[in-house]
Amino acid sequence: MKFIIPQKEFAAAVANVKQAVSIKAVMPALKSILLEVQGSTLSLTATDLNITICTTIDISGGENGQALVDAKLLGEIVAKLPNALVSVSTDNSMVSISALSSEFNIMSMDAEDFPSVPDVGERATFSMRSDTFRSLVGGTAFAASIDDKHGVLVGCLLKISEGGADMVALDGFRMAIAHADVDVDGEYSAIIPATSLTTVASIVKSTDAAELTVGLTEKFARFEIGTTTTVTTRLLEGSFVKYEDILPKSFNTSIIVSRSDFVSALDRAHLFATEGKNNLVKFDIQGETNTMLITSRASGGSGREEVAVDFDGKPLVIGFNDKYVLDALKNISQDEVRIEFTSPNSASIIKSVDDDTFTHLVLPVRLKEA
Repeated sequence: MKFIIPQKEFAAAVANVKQAVSIKAVMPALKSILLEVQGSTLSLTATDLNITICTTIDISGGENGQALVDAKLLGEIVAKLPNALVSVSTDNSMVSISALSSEFNIMSMDAEDFPSVPDVGERATFSMRSDTFRSLVGGTAFAASIDDKHGVLVGCLLKISEGGADMVALDGFRMAIAHADVDVDGEYSAIIPATSLTTVASIVKSTDAAELTVGLTEKFARFEIGTTTTVTTRLLEGSFVKYEDILPKSFNTSIIVSRSDFVSALDRAHLFATEGKNNLVKFDIQGETNTMLITSRASGGSGREEVAVDFDGKPLVIGFNDKYVLDALKNISQDEVRIEFTSPNSASIIKSVDDDTFTHLVLPVRLKEA
């Protein structure tokens, strides 16, 4: 195998593909990247058996062949090479990588040890704008569980219909729903690992692809990013929570608040909300003064913030994990936010005043004095 490639292009391709490598893998092949040259094209592939990333790139001076190399070492070498043309060649079990006066030689494993890329078969496909996809993922994936014991809750539900695309994630303490207008025929749904979705979103961000094509089968989702990169991921098996039933049907208190003012106040209150596991902040919402008092307390002191609100309904005192509220606020782009409350012990809804694209549900923390 032999090829010549610009350092920046090589480094970017390796960085994208390396996201499928598992640091916990026992098999050396699952910690590696398969390099394969066919004519004037270099393919780079990595997998952890749950997600597979393959990207292709044009090269010069190509001689057909394969090499399986450690992903971490390859990534570090290529990233630190000078910005010049990089020459790569194999000699028996060694891979030589050089640019200008720099030269490295690393061991190549047997390419036959690399797992086969899954064949996803016939797919129901649809296209989506890249910024739309990133918006859906960014608005929901943060709310998925990170505990594998929670089954399908480590994934996001993707629902496609004539009404557009909806993505939902929840972890038992909060829920995030995002909607986007997508022109598709038919109806599809799948539970996709949140980590796979964030990986795809990261790759999309690093490319100039305006669109991506999504393919769904019974067991796999396939994302084709432009003409060069494909990500295939296993779907999660099981039934997703009937999230519509979780959404409150009525509210007793509603406020409208400046998102930027609210975020700044919570960031400061967080300084004294770090004791224990709940990151507790207390909201005291008073209609007479149109204010929301935010307080936090720890053994080392306390914090107090006051934020102006437009108030409707009954006065309320309620506690929250400030991280969950901040995560929701930071994924809303508009500056006016509506928060709807039912009671001190019931879930609350956070969303933009003028845009129903994102809906966030957050469970409260029970206050000792409540």
